[in-house]
Amino acid sequence: MFGKIGLDEILDQRWKSQERGTCSPNVSAMAEFYSRMVAIVTTEILAHERPGQRARVIAKVIEMADRCAEIHNYNATKALVTSLRSPPVYRLQHTWKKLKHKSKSMLRHLIILTSSSDDYALYYRHRLACKNNTNSLHFLGDVLGQMNYIQSVYSEDEVGSNHACADVSTELQDVLYSYRVAAEGYSYPRHPGVAKLLMKTAEVKTLVENYDLSLEREPENTVKN
Repeated sequence: MFGKIGLDEILDQRWKSQERGTCSPNVSAMAEFYSRMVAIVTTEILAHERPGQRARVIAKVIEMADRCAEIHNYNATKALVTSLRSPPVYRLQHTWKKLKHKSKSMLRHLIILTSSSDDYALYYRHRLACKNNTNSLHFLGDVLGQMNYIQSVYSEDEVGSNHACADVSTELQDVLYSYRVAAEGYSYPRHPGVAKLLMKTAEVKTLVENYDLSLEREPENTVKN
């Protein structure tokens, strides 16, 4: 899907419009896949009644995320980490207490690795990876953020300039092309654990449903700040 994304899907944040399914079909498809992956992992964790059982599932998810990062599948890494940071899972204090120190340390590293808080740092890191011809699948949200960052920099420097419009278009084309080449060259097989999760036929719960279940698993009055 990443290799099919064209510049016309990204310009002016068209993926945020009400017609995004039409004007940004590939971006929308990737975003939906990402959200489903987060929902599947969250549902799987909360399917277990005991804190120790949930902690074992979380440990396995962390291992999968780490392996995905090793093979440069940052989109899957981000989705797995996001599922662990989602409100229904994040609030499970009794469950997190059962998680081993090694897993917690690995998760902290992955959170830093997948951070999207610094636009310039992300832009520099991704450009460096593309320059080194590393076949990789980057987190789509970061790519969209970088494209928007580039547009904002040019618009601040030369508002309304035809020269600036031509420059930003060239820059965006070059950056998107480098991401697409990296994605098209990505040939690592899908992590078997991730593949197994994605093939689940059980009902995948919504965020609200998972949060309600989270409250059942660990009621508010049992969770101490």
